[in-house]
Amino acid sequence: MKLKKIASALLVGVFSYSSLAWAASPESLEKIIEKAVSENPEVQASFHAFKSAELDESAAKGKYLPNVTVDQVFRNQERLTPNVSNTYSPNQQSTLTLRQMIFDGLATPSEVGRLDHVAKSRFYELQGQMQAVALPLTTI
Repeated sequence: MKLKKIASALLVGVFSYSSLAWAASPESLEKIIEKAVSENPEVQASFHAFKSAELDESAAKGKYLPNVTVDQVFRNQERLTPNVSNTYSPNQQSTLTLRQMIFDGLATPSEVGRLDHVAKSRFYELQGQMQAVALPLTTI
């Protein structure tokens, strides 16, 4: 899981910036911190908010891609012909539309940039939550 990778990356920072005053082995402390961080509901909520922000940014980047639309209409239509009994004949119409955004007034690049900054802020919030859980465990 990606959360465990982020937690182990955080551990490197925790070990380098804090002084350990007790004689526990680094593996056991690392496992304790990793378990505490990965099972904390606040950290999990921050992680899911971060992933959601990343997916929102990916969705905004989708506006750069071409758009294909297929429409099909099928209906009965009465044809009026003189001196002949009126008959119903099907009217079928199909359209295929391909659109590519060329210029939209810089709305798409602005939205992608905004969502990129939202994703970065969610990442820093995730780091803050992880540090808030991990740092008290190192100062015993």
